Amino acid sequence: MCKLIADLIKEEREEGRIEIMIEIAQRMLSKPQYTLEDISEITELSIEEIRELSIKRPA
Repeated sequence: MCKLIADLIKEEREEGRIEIMIEIAQRMLSKPQYTLEDISEITELSIEEIRELSIKRPA
């Protein structure tokens, strides 16, 4: 039971970290000085994930 709870906590933390990295990437996309490669390196998101965010971003 304890391992199950520990695994759930770990999974939720990872999901939270990913959400934060997505928010950071979205902010960086609004700044022209950052390339997709820069954003990928900083956020650890793939370039494809960042491309998808840039497409979904409101104009």
